[in-house]
Amino acid sequence: MMSDTTSEDHYEFSDQFDDDFDLQDPGNFDSDNNYFNIVNMEHVKASERRTVAEIADLFSIMVPMSTILLMAYFWNREKLSEEYIEGRALAKVGLTDADLEVQRKSGQKVQCSPRTCPICCDTYTRGFQLACKHTACIKCYERYLGEKLSSGDLLSTRCLGQHDCRLVATLDDFRELSKDLESGYLEKTAASYLQSHSSSFKACPGPGCTSIIELTSSLAMLDLDQYMVECSCGKRFCLGCKNDWHLPIKCDLASRWMNINGERMKNNLWLDKNTKPCPKCEARIERTEGCNHMKCRTCHFEYCWMCMQEWSAHNGMFFKCVHFQPSAEAKHSGRATSARLKHYSIRFDSNIIDSRRDVNVRDLTFSSQQVLNKAVPTLSYTRRILAWTYVLLFYVTGSNQKTILETSVSDIESHAETLAELLAGDEQAAAPCLELSGYLETRVENLITHALETNWKLDRNSLTYTPS
Repeated sequence: MMSDTTSEDHYEFSDQFDDDFDLQDPGNFDSDNNYFNIVNMEHVKASERRTVAEIADLFSIMVPMSTILLMAYFWNREKLSEEYIEGRALAKVGLTDADLEVQRKSGQKVQCSPRTCPICCDTYTRGFQLACKHTACIKCYERYLGEKLSSGDLLSTRCLGQHDCRLVATLDDFRELSKDLESGYLEKTAASYLQSHSSSFKACPGPGCTSIIELTSSLAMLDLDQYMVECSCGKRFCLGCKNDWHLPIKCDLASRWMNINGERMKNNLWLDKNTKPCPKCEARIERTEGCNHMKCRTCHFEYCWMCMQEWSAHNGMFFKCVHFQPSAEAKHSGRATSARLKHYSIRFDSNIIDSRRDVNVRDLTFSSQQVLNKAVPTLSYTRRILAWTYVLLFYVTGSNQKTILETSVSDIESHAETLAELLAGDEQAAAPCLELSGYLETRVENLITHALETNWKLDRNSLTYTPS
């Protein structure tokens, strides 16, 4: 049961749905190494080096040139091998067989008599030349290669000493000039390799995180847009779209939902506010916890935070307000779709907020630590699943399968409310909390399976709806 207040403060709802849970995971995210490994960029670089070395050995070319060719073919070994055998690969980077022989040597810094740089026209005595021996001043070369690094264009780093020379600056040349240029080159080639292997590597989108999710061959057979992972930094995201996880719906529906709701959520138009007037006496009430069962201290009216109707209308354990029933006015005015969007958006918002809200567990003693480790994360996870299930309900048409889903959501919603109230209780609630947590875990997993495995018929009006 939540408290009420006369405060006008409100909860600032973020449109960045990050999951900053410090509690243990309830076990709903599969971290089985049969599916993926959490690695760092050095692991990716090691994989890149192996690929480069294999191609260099296969065609008896220098490793730096192997890197250039692989980048030109976006690291497609099969396509590169096919065209190299056909004699077309070198032309892709503007070289000939004769150029390749010259490129077996690296560039070097040279000390020379005063001469004029062909680029800046200044006089210099310290220059740099590729294997072709055409010289330009070191400053011009450093500036030129630095600009190529910034733009990421490493395939057009041509000789500066003679305008018609075709030679390409490789890693060896970057290394000869400076350690910084060498380091930048290695970072760019690794980034190129990572991007081209998006089916095997997924960079974690968590702020400041440098971890990489390496997918195994077992995961290659799965549908990535329904597979959610948790990085070692705590960031939970979808492997298909790399956005925040959105089980039990797929990426296309999640994207549609965010497109029509993103601005509304960003501007805090609906349930982001944490205070509402009591539907009976209009006293301002603040919801400070995750429970939707409200009781006004002024008039003692008990009601549901989501639908603002009397609590008893939910018929005990059955949440009638899960179902959308357009008003006669909405039907008559042709605004049923808009009303339906608002109905499901309210429930989406409410569960997203509740999944992130700190549940009041101050009264639980240390002996109930197992409750904190199991019940609280399970409740947060359940809320998040409910939020995205409401999105599915918005998009699908009426059918027997939708009715089954609504019934399941009603049951889960009501048990989640019960668990939220128990967690705000005392030590005696420990056993029921654990029992309810186990029940919710089972029901939620069944809901996810049903949602993902059902071939839903989508509502065309919802798919094309654009809010005014």
